[in-house]
Amino acid sequence: MARPILLDVGMADFAAFGQQGIKSVPSRSTRKRKARAKLAARVRDERFKAGPFWFKMLISEATAGVIMGHGGSTLIGLEKETLAAIKLSPYGSYFANSNLRVLVIAAPSLEALKTVVMKLVCDYILADIAVESVYVCLGSPASMELARGVDASLASDEPVLQHEGETVMEVSVVKHGGDRRLTSLTCASIALAVQNDRSHLANTVRLVYDPLALLPGDIDGLVDAHFCNIVFECSNVLPPALFAWLSKNCHVEIDIQSGENNCRLARIEDMPLDHFSLAGGDQATFPVHYWLSTKYYDSAKDHCVIYYIMGGESPLPESGVAYPFISERLAEANNGLVIESEHRLYGSSVPPKYEESLPYLSVEQSLMDHATILQNTLETVEGAKRCRAVAIGGSYSGFLALAFRLRYPKLVYAAYASSSPGRFYSQEAPYDGGYYSLLTDAADRIRPNCSASVIRAFDDLRNRYGDRVTFEQAKDELSICNPEAFGSEDDVLEELLQMVRIEFSGANMASYPPDSNSSTYKLCTTVEQSGIQGVFKAMAKGDTCLDVTRHLPSPDKNGVYSASCGDWTGCGIRQAGRSWDWQTCTQLVERISTYGPPSDMFPPRKFSVDRWLNAHCKKSFGSRAFRNFSDSTREHRLNDFWGFDEATLPKITSRVLFVNGGTDGWTAGAVTSNLSETIVAIMIPSGAHHSEMKAPSNHDTPDMVAARDQIEAILDLWLGATDAQEAEEAEAYEVMI
Repeated sequence: MARPILLDVGMADFAAFGQQGIKSVPSRSTRKRKARAKLAARVRDERFKAGPFWFKMLISEATAGVIMGHGGSTLIGLEKETLAAIKLSPYGSYFANSNLRVLVIAAPSLEALKTVVMKLVCDYILADIAVESVYVCLGSPASMELARGVDASLASDEPVLQHEGETVMEVSVVKHGGDRRLTSLTCASIALAVQNDRSHLANTVRLVYDPLALLPGDIDGLVDAHFCNIVFECSNVLPPALFAWLSKNCHVEIDIQSGENNCRLARIEDMPLDHFSLAGGDQATFPVHYWLSTKYYDSAKDHCVIYYIMGGESPLPESGVAYPFISERLAEANNGLVIESEHRLYGSSVPPKYEESLPYLSVEQSLMDHATILQNTLETVEGAKRCRAVAIGGSYSGFLALAFRLRYPKLVYAAYASSSPGRFYSQEAPYDGGYYSLLTDAADRIRPNCSASVIRAFDDLRNRYGDRVTFEQAKDELSICNPEAFGSEDDVLEELLQMVRIEFSGANMASYPPDSNSSTYKLCTTVEQSGIQGVFKAMAKGDTCLDVTRHLPSPDKNGVYSASCGDWTGCGIRQAGRSWDWQTCTQLVERISTYGPPSDMFPPRKFSVDRWLNAHCKKSFGSRAFRNFSDSTREHRLNDFWGFDEATLPKITSRVLFVNGGTDGWTAGAVTSNLSETIVAIMIPSGAHHSEMKAPSNHDTPDMVAARDQIEAILDLWLGATDAQEAEEAEAYEVMI
């Protein structure tokens, strides 16, 4: 069998190997030697001019490799040009004339194996080569070691590969010559057999990676590589975004289940885009994904509970159920079956025509998705019909948990709504400055005098630039890579100020425990030491400048990016951010303003539906995208129909638990006191945004420990009620439950 080529994508040293490796390529002519030397010099020169970009060739008789990596915006331009030179260089002919049949690739992450690397290497170098198999060891810190092990295993026909003392799993690899057995990685990893849709790579590509090592942008890189016809031969956790893309674009055979926690990724393949249409004929559908964990569920036991975690305004977690307090503590104690669903038009649960589908992104449609998933679980999981279901969520999904209880009381026995901003959505929040006022108070408790430092930093920025920052000033003085993304110089300053508000909002939500290790403490320290420019530098995470597009929702229909979406605490990034912008434009209107000292530490900015929100939504989505952008009553409609305001809730429902954190700005729009004997609120003074749902730790505060005990006791009391007690309770309400 031909020896494999070893393609190493990693942070190797350019100077040590570049010239030496290239010179080791066998050559039979002076012309080729000159071409090699010219390419080597060119690569070396480009490497030093580009700074973080580097490119190295390492070629030898036994193995040949291309080593690539990048660290800046110069990646695509340089690599396209350099790879084009490779196509015309001796390496192209060297590969084409070799007996190459196997390619082994090792990469620390897909960040190092970006789209241009996979696509252009394949297009330029392997275009005319009949490669039988490609093995990709991706994500593991020991990826090179593993790749060399695969290399050795293939060469020696040795069926067992040892790694760090563990016997690794055995997987099947389909090749032209029939079925071959080899081993790849430990069972903590995922093995994927990938058949590329390019004719010149017509056989098997194996992708092996450690999900814990993937970076947030890695899935985008893999999707852009256009791998197709995936066969999953190993059981473990697969990121939902990758799962969905493969399901939509490829012929997929899937059996994904973790042997360690019995948590598998499932989906409803044909979820209706419009649940409420009575039209005949074919209706548009799309897949909706969810995690289903049976780790602590035993169908033979009498008592059981379904913990249904509502998906919110973000993708489904990539490594299983997000909230350990639910999936571990509560589920273990109550024979729990745990579901965590993904919200429509977020993450991987997106119809093919995203923009055209936005009018179907509503609370009502989403609740029907959840009802469908829950009903499907009751019908397909043995013994599940006897379990009572608790709807659970944090933040917006906490509001959805309440709404699920209200709209589908036969399916949902109780609701646990953590950090739910329902009083914003019912338009009951008493003060539109409450959110940032609470955030400011919390920042001063966590880092004394934080607000004074922030106010001073904003004043310094205003004194320096007045009301306008030019593109040039933003680049040269504030280290913003691409201020042009905001569309106009008139908008740059306000957009940057809004990004700072959002950064503090994100830090506030994550600041549990509220100590010197919290994100709020660190952000306050940054402002005190480096001013507002220090915030931008911290957001850049080591890059020379801040690429604002990485922190913002997808652009509007005119290609303009904005931090000023319908949610003035931040909408999120990319497509998920655009989806949330749509929801806060249409149904979930949040009146959140800043007023400056003494109310809060931010520059004044007054939120107005009539003067700002309507214009923003029309600009972002088009005047015809939603017919009611100018409807002054749209923000009241859900509550007018359903009655989730504090006065109405006790009359129409029961068994709803609200939990809030004392340092969380969203508490300004939350239910913070008991509304009845069975509509109960718990306040955790040290808590942040649904922080009680995290796994217990040695750093937990006493009030957090007590709150978790209280939450469990209340839910146990409700779930243990007899049918007779439930019927007696129902008589007290205007609407039977």
